[in-house]
Amino acid sequence: MSKDKRDVLQLAEKGHIVTDSTEAIKDPYVLDFLKLPQSHRVTEKALEQKIIDNLQMFLLELGKGFTFVGKTI
Repeated sequence: MSKDKRDVLQLAEKGHIVTDSTEAIKDPYVLDFLKLPQSHRVTEKALEQKIIDNLQMFLLELGKGFTFVGKTI
């Protein structure tokens, strides 16, 4: 969701150099495949639902031998 795609790509190519101990546990996620608007604020519940919808669509495209049972509450 970063608007600075060039810097994100540069970090992915050469790796992130940790300069602060709090950065050691951060893990970036690239969620461009969800096609969320960048100016849109997304709740955790809505983000979870978008990921599940995308996963369900992917499994359905695989065809026979794969199933999507649903999410547990």
